[in-house]
Amino acid sequence: MTEKKSDYEHLFDISITTLNLSDKAYKALMKTGMSTVGDCVDFYIRGNDVLISARTSSFEVLANELKEKMVEFGYWDFVEKHLKDKT
Repeated sequence: MTEKKSDYEHLFDISITTLNLSDKAYKALMKTGMSTVGDCVDFYIRGNDVLISARTSSFEVLANELKEKMVEFGYWDFVEKHLKDKT
């Protein structure tokens, strides 16, 4: 878990269905156990040390779509804040 998780703890109550992802992206995330926006924020904050098994040939496409949707819905700000705090 990340250090300042309380900043975005409420995002664990928001389903990834709110992101309007493609069926392929949604199913791929569900297979990895990522079912909430909070899970997605954690994924980007923690980086390469999470979900290594999920890294398939289409993983980069999925990650890009997920990031675009998180930006669109305003959730990417939580990722940027925590990445900035890491440096």
